[in-house]
Amino acid sequence: MDALDRTDRYCIIGAGSSGITAAKNLKQLGIAFDVYEREDDVGGNWYYGKPCSSICRSTHLISSKPLTEYTDFSMPHDWPDYPGHEQVLAYLRAYADQFGLRPDIRFSTAVERVEPVAGGTCWDVTVAPPDGASETLRYRGLIICNGHNWYPKFPEYPGEFTGQTLHSADYKTPDVLEGKRVLVVGAGNSGCDIAAESATHARRTFLSTRRGYYYMPKFFCTSAMPPAAIAGSALHSPELPSRASSRSRTIWPDSGRCSNNSTRGRASARWSRTRTRSARKTPRFSS
Repeated sequence: MDALDRTDRYCIIGAGSSGITAAKNLKQLGIAFDVYEREDDVGGNWYYGKPCSSICRSTHLISSKPLTEYTDFSMPHDWPDYPGHEQVLAYLRAYADQFGLRPDIRFSTAVERVEPVAGGTCWDVTVAPPDGASETLRYRGLIICNGHNWYPKFPEYPGEFTGQTLHSADYKTPDVLEGKRVLVVGAGNSGCDIAAESATHARRTFLSTRRGYYYMPKFFCTSAMPPAAIAGSALHSPELPSRASSRSRTIWPDSGRCSNNSTRGRASARWSRTRTRSARKTPRFSS
């Protein structure tokens, strides 16, 4: 099969958070491109419920809003500091609409194969459009934005375990944890999220890590202040854990609890009510 000549443009694989900003920057520079997205809309990993998505129902951002948003397209001011996945998805789609990217995206089209040709100066890209008839196109360059969460990897352990084994990419709702003894392996973003959710649903929860970690709360003391808003030198201070423990106060914004012997939950409850109200408003994005 001869490749269709598209050497006047670049190929972008994926219309998630990386793919759409790559497309936007190429468009602003006047560089032609095509984007291929196997799902039916923009969103990538944040398109909850789709095969490409590994997030669960309760997923929120780990990094704060100012550290996550695009530099030229702000998230709504009245959104919480750590938006939920529904808001992140709405934000990504608003970004694609703001910069007119949809006409250049071929949705429901999976990339089956890529290979360098012509001495590595071009790339042949084989795609499967919705009608199922594969086609090969030749591009001058390739930008791969399919993410690193789409293919689950399972470690190999000696011995035998007869219970249920579930990868974080397949975890969606906490009902699978109810009444069970749960071991979470790994303290990455997904591991910590699932361990915290398991602690309120499973009979017992254990978290296994290869080494010790500092677990930083999303908010410090009584103010809704993301850790990123605090000076970097303070965050890297070796005395920080002792200081934090001496205050004996931690805000858990997602659960509405405040671990203090008095005034239990006041600050975080206020934050939770504010978050609920603001989430119902029509978002206003600004570029």
